[in-house]
Amino acid sequence: MQAFTEHEVCALTAPGALNSTTGSLYVVATPIGNLDDMSVRALKVLREVALIAAEDTRHSLRLMQHFGIATPLAACHEHNERDE
Repeated sequence: MQAFTEHEVCALTAPGALNSTTGSLYVVATPIGNLDDMSVRALKVLREVALIAAEDTRHSLRLMQHFGIATPLAACHEHNERDE
């Protein structure tokens, strides 16, 4: 599995969520600068998925706190990808 860049978040859904019957993987780009440049659709996905996996959880936590997103977050990068 290839690690995500600093400004990408991977969101995983459970079966049945967001019109999915088998589960889905969404790759959601996040703003480099102003967090308010985040799209409405990206925020909807991040709020409704079962898990968010991100390379830099510090960046992702800042974004999630800014928008009040409480979805569980997991680190996913080259140093731990074999563990998961």
